[in-house]
Amino acid sequence: MLTGDLAGDLSTVQSYTERIVEEAFEAKDPVLVESPPSSGKTTTALQLAATSDTPVTYLCGRTDLYEEAKRELEESDHNVDFVKIPSPHRDCDSFKKGSPGNQEKLKKLYNKGYSGRKLHFLPKENIITPCGENCEYLKKLDKVENRIDEIDVLIGHHSHAHRDHYVKDRIVILDEFNADAFISSYPNPGSDIIDDPEEIIPAFLEGLADNDQYPGFPSGKLRDFTDLLVQRQDDMLTEIATSWFTTHGASRGDAEEMEFLAPSSYQHNRDHLLAPFLTLGILCMERVGPDIEMAPHPDSNVIDVWKDANLNPSTRVVRNRNTSKMTVLRPPDFSRAEQVVGLDGTPTLDLWNLLLPPNSEFDLQRVVAKSDFTEYLESGLNMSLIQIGGGMHHYATGHISSYDRKRFRAVKALEHQKIPLISSKQAIQEYKDNELLRDYVAQINLSERSKYKNTEYSKYKASNFASIKSSNAFKNESIGMVFGTPYPGDDVIKRWAGLCGVGVEPEGKGKKKTFNQLGRSPAKSDGGNEIEIHTNEKDHEGIGNQIYKHYVHNQVVQAILRFGRDESVIKNGGATVYISTHALPAWVDITKKLIVPTKEKRAAIIEQLYEVFATNDKNTFSYQTAKSLMGRVEASDSIDSISERYVCNTLNILSNNNIAECREGYGIGGADQYRWNAQTCIESALGYTIVHGTDRMYVLNSDLDTT
Repeated sequence: MLTGDLAGDLSTVQSYTERIVEEAFEAKDPVLVESPPSSGKTTTALQLAATSDTPVTYLCGRTDLYEEAKRELEESDHNVDFVKIPSPHRDCDSFKKGSPGNQEKLKKLYNKGYSGRKLHFLPKENIITPCGENCEYLKKLDKVENRIDEIDVLIGHHSHAHRDHYVKDRIVILDEFNADAFISSYPNPGSDIIDDPEEIIPAFLEGLADNDQYPGFPSGKLRDFTDLLVQRQDDMLTEIATSWFTTHGASRGDAEEMEFLAPSSYQHNRDHLLAPFLTLGILCMERVGPDIEMAPHPDSNVIDVWKDANLNPSTRVVRNRNTSKMTVLRPPDFSRAEQVVGLDGTPTLDLWNLLLPPNSEFDLQRVVAKSDFTEYLESGLNMSLIQIGGGMHHYATGHISSYDRKRFRAVKALEHQKIPLISSKQAIQEYKDNELLRDYVAQINLSERSKYKNTEYSKYKASNFASIKSSNAFKNESIGMVFGTPYPGDDVIKRWAGLCGVGVEPEGKGKKKTFNQLGRSPAKSDGGNEIEIHTNEKDHEGIGNQIYKHYVHNQVVQAILRFGRDESVIKNGGATVYISTHALPAWVDITKKLIVPTKEKRAAIIEQLYEVFATNDKNTFSYQTAKSLMGRVEASDSIDSISERYVCNTLNILSNNNIAECREGYGIGGADQYRWNAQTCIESALGYTIVHGTDRMYVLNSDLDTT
């Protein structure tokens, strides 16, 4: 791990990254490489893939990264046989909107659990893929699968890891942590099918009760969702029910073979191929907090049931007891992979470990020490971070700050141009509606459209937090803005903690928000009776807080590091990023603060302090006490009233930043005196006055007379 000056030397960081990734390829156990942006981890991994004697599967979360991987392999000095894994959404005409196939019906059945291949071989009366067996997707799929052992490098999405033949006997590279590929919620708020557990589980139980081909299930006592919650306390009944699943299976593949399960695109159809698994999950759940229960719990003996039911031991399901919403984590089965290598710039180890079998974990190899991450930013990437705004600014709901217009104007005044922006999707929409994008955010030139195709608006260089991870759209931008903080909500943090087998509860808000870990008794979940739950001592580095920081602080860092990644920017002064949130990890230091007085009082104090200095030749008269300066501010008619305490606090801030000089006890009655620092730099831009202190800048609302 690099520290000190070595962490600030880009070539040293890149060389060390090459070594760590190469060692990861050769290791016996899964390795997670933590390496910052521009360190070359992805490039190194693909170069090693091109020369590896063991075939490689490279998986990422974006189709534009497929093309970058393809270019990297094409430019290799070696003759590399590589193939992009086909996708029904990209390669099947029936899946494409406006095609002769019924795209909406296919989408519904796909969301009910059918695979792309299975949808092409439904019974004739249900056929909705006119492309049939001659489908281009099936042809590409068969071509890959028939010669898979000959292919040096497979390029695909993280979700392709679910296919055993794409990982068997191969080195699997997972580029960044992509939860969306492995997690799904029921019901899904954006779904156009019935996927509520309280509907699809009863439909499965009803079908099972009416079918004689699958005897042995206690259908008489387990008839609906409520029965499962109440009757699961009967250990004998639960054992009979779970034994049925170990005999008949509970996987999606097993569900496809159950003839009484017939998912269709009919809007009232309640059949779903995940219903058997969700039913088994309810039977096996244990509580991990006041409102979260999970299966299988790490302390339980359910893993053998999971394996006998044809389920990956890593598969987990949690349920919110208040809403009955269920979340399923379906990690790939990497047991037959030659090696698994994770690549991440800001990893959360507990979340990565969820992808592996129970009681196993990634070996974390860090390239740059956290304590020297800022050294890497400032010296290695020539990056400057300027903080603007004084709060967390959770903009996920779209409620932007009323001061953002002033902040945008201040940044534009400093940089003399419009600037690219990363914020939440809802905030960007608000900025668009209020014409802030038009006035302050850079527009995309025609020659740049392909590079920015994944941004929210084709006209502006604006993108949301959710879509920028691993994105290179802003790599050539030397100036950027990150406004607001991503936040998925307390329930999401609780859900992920539950998947880790831990209960958490939020406490505080803003910068003081934490998620305290809860204790639990080993008692099994019941239909509503209380079990012992107690709060441990506050654990600020517990799983809950790690997950919270993953979704908030780390995503802000990921956004910041999208800017100025290209070598041309790094070598020509680097990037400057303006950050309007305090949601930064403790291991990231800002370069300077930008203060845009949100109250006219502070601007008036600064203006009067400078005016006294500019109009008095003699040092004696240019010094002011808080009381005398208060009188000048009130006499200026710029504000109605101001307190001496407020003036004093402002003068102390200016003094601490060398914008003002302080003579302690020189005034009447021993009062401190203040004077504008003659060395303080002032500049005017776009109708603003910019005051430069040692580590802060003040942008005032009107020009000062600097002549």
